[in-house]
Amino acid sequence: MKKLSTILVGLFVAANQAIAGPDTISNHLMSDPVSMLDFGMYRMELRLGSTAYVRYDWDDDEIVIFNVVFGFDGSVSDAEVKCKRWVDEVRGMAGIIDGEPFLENSFFADLFAHLAFDRKSAPDNLLLEIDKKFDLNMKVNFAMSAGGSQITCTGPLIGKGFSVENPLR
Repeated sequence: MKKLSTILVGLFVAANQAIAGPDTISNHLMSDPVSMLDFGMYRMELRLGSTAYVRYDWDDDEIVIFNVVFGFDGSVSDAEVKCKRWVDEVRGMAGIIDGEPFLENSFFADLFAHLAFDRKSAPDNLLLEIDKKFDLNMKVNFAMSAGGSQITCTGPLIGKGFSVENPLR
């Protein structure tokens, strides 16, 4: 009887181990590979830290580097200065000096490439083309005491200027 109990316990343990493992959702996540776009955006967010976030805009085919400020208590011109400082900081982090990349392309474009090897299937001028996809976007939301509205500053990563959409003007 003791042998039979031992065998049954052993079968029960083995059966439970056989059904253990990832469920359908986990299997899907494990079988869906990360693209260089996903990985590049992840690496870029690590580089940017708390300065900005990154998302891909499918409709416009742009990699959007964005930041949002809530409860801003200054004037509209103060908000525009805040935008300029942020745009300059992000461009500096990308190695953009006087509107142009310090090297052949921005430091951000490098984050979307394989390290230490080139793929023969990669398009010519891949990194230069990636630089054209970067768009900077900052929204400054004013505190209710300052009118409760918002301005949006946008511009390309490569370049000197940016535009301000201001519904208050």
